[in-house]
Amino acid sequence: MPLLQVSCLNTEPVQKRLPDHDFFEYHGAYLNRSAGHETAELSLHCMKKNFAELLPVVSELIVDSIFPEEELDIYKKNMQQRLQVNLRKMIS
Repeated sequence: MPLLQVSCLNTEPVQKRLPDHDFFEYHGAYLNRSAGHETAELSLHCMKKNFAELLPVVSELIVDSIFPEEELDIYKKNMQQRLQVNLRKMIS
């Protein structure tokens, strides 16, 4: 589940509607997302002077994220196709 959640996590702040990633780039920051099957990690890389402004946005991304149904469907299809390919590789 963490892999699904982090993969679908949008880095566009909910309240501050700027195009993808522009909010963090504007502040010279980078939000790194990674996940395994059981854990997920977010790392914020930014200058100290911008931390107080960026941290609430990162919190908002975690707490108030929206996962649109069509994006979840696409993600599920992609993961099913990846699984089928990997299973075929194992059988061959």
